[in-house]
Parts: sequence; C-alpha cells; structure tokens
Amino acid sequence: MAKNEKIIQTGCINRIGANIRKYRKARGLKEVDVIRELQLRGVPTNSYNMTRIEQGNVNPSVDFLIAYVDIVGIDFNALFCFDCPGN
Repeated sequence: MAKNEKIIQTGCINRIGANIRKYRKARGLKEVDVIRELQLRGVPTNSYNMTRIEQGNVNPSVDFLIAYVDIVGIDFNALFCFDCPGN
C-alpha cells in the first residue's frame, strides 16, 4: 500500500466517524442511547469503541453501520457523503 493511499483511507475513516457523530447529535441522541440500541440489535459495542469510531480511530463494522442508520433514521449513503452541504 502506498503512503498516500493510507492517508486517503485514514481521511475517509475520520470523515465517516465525524458523520456518525454529527447525525447522532443532530437527532439529540447521547452516545449511551446509541450504544444501547446497537446492543439490542446484536451489535457488540461499548463507550470506548463508540468514541474511537466517532473519532475516526477505528473502522465501524458493516453490522454497526446498518444498525446505526436504522437507529438515527438516515440513508446509508449519508455516512459516506463528504462533500454534501452541511458536511
């Protein structure tokens, strides 16, 4: 993997994490509320992992993303929209 390819991947992770945090806060949800709902849907997570995901330090799993968009009520593609108005 080229050095600039890793930078691009890291940048995308940071943006996805920022979008995850943005939509959670826009819906007035606390981190603990989302964690509880994720766990009820069978997605194992905790406060430490949620914070790392929102900060862009780790990749969220596909299961996490699918459950998350259902919890906050957004379109899946919104998480990957980096040049959209408001992002």
